[in-house]
Amino acid sequence: MIFKLTKPIMTGLLCTGLAACASSPALDARGDNGEESPSGGGSGPTSLTALQMGPLRVGGAAADMRTTGLESGENYDGTTLRAEYAVGFNTDGTQAVAYAGLDPSSDVGITPLSGTAGYSGEFELAIMDNVVIDQASQTGDSATANGSIDFLVDFDTGTFSGSGGSMASGSTIETEINLEGSVDGNLSQGTVDITYEITPGSPENLGGAFEAVIGTDALVGMFIGGDSNTVAAGVFDAEPPSGGSGDCVTCGGGG
Repeated sequence: MIFKLTKPIMTGLLCTGLAACASSPALDARGDNGEESPSGGGSGPTSLTALQMGPLRVGGAAADMRTTGLESGENYDGTTLRAEYAVGFNTDGTQAVAYAGLDPSSDVGITPLSGTAGYSGEFELAIMDNVVIDQASQTGDSATANGSIDFLVDFDTGTFSGSGGSMASGSTIETEINLEGSVDGNLSQGTVDITYEITPGSPENLGGAFEAVIGTDALVGMFIGGDSNTVAAGVFDAEPPSGGSGDCVTCGGGG
């Protein structure tokens, strides 16, 4: 697994709506201005904030975003880009946006058909809180985090869960993330709950959605979250602790 964090200038966010995430149980039929709320957190995105999940972007995660206030990152398998994210302001400076992209054809091994599998790995994210936008300026409190995360996938019941926390080294804030979702073949989607501390000692909570690709060798995914003045996005990847195929009982072909 290779994470590449890109920091053009300062910190920030970007996003809108996409068919790939419109069916997500955590992002209900949201329009491009993100007016519907991800379940489980805040009062929901408003015209000041927007969210987008979908395929990898042509031109990179930060395409169509301002460089000022931008945070973005990428996940690679060797030299192959598998997932990416960006948090910042759109080119018009009218919205704070969070974008996450995933290649659903990522090589993660063959598709498990039954049994359970555990995976351990890493995540990274960017967040912008306390967003204020007026005609003259755009401001927000931005931070990044990375840490370890563990997953359990039950292919018999079709359930997916994961939890992790930020590491002191390389993170500017304390962060915890929890994911719960369903599994259909080698794909999973569901909800993510992000607990973060922009102000030390004052934890806040943000709800959102994730999507992931799962195989016998690895899993890789993306997530976003937002409310009326906050946006967040990130990526994760993990492998069976032994580097093998976990506890898969029956595995199908394809990846």
